[in-house]
Amino acid sequence: MDIYTDQEICPGIACIARNPLTLTFFAFDPEFPTKKAKPKDVHSIGIMMVIVAADAPEPAPEDYVNQTAENKTIFEKFFTTSDIGMKVYIKAYYLNARNKAGPLGDAIFVIIVK
Repeated sequence: MDIYTDQEICPGIACIARNPLTLTFFAFDPEFPTKKAKPKDVHSIGIMMVIVAADAPEPAPEDYVNQTAENKTIFEKFFTTSDIGMKVYIKAYYLNARNKAGPLGDAIFVIIVK
């Protein structure tokens, strides 16, 4: 993943809803945390995620897997019954129109429920 320099900020991420096998996340601009729009030079939001056992330590950076980029700041991730009780760690980064990635944000984790 190439890091580009015209975007200095990385998104914060919050889980805003937890439903059976579905988590809803909000990737926000830390400078304007209640604004739902992406920053002006952001084309999409890259997502990296890993699912681990509930008692596992925080995963290493190389354990995260890139997901499909999101075009909206509020997005859902869906899970299977085999994921119930597991922890999902998620990080986000901004992508510009040239598909170049900005800095990677901090991870959060959420327990997957049925």
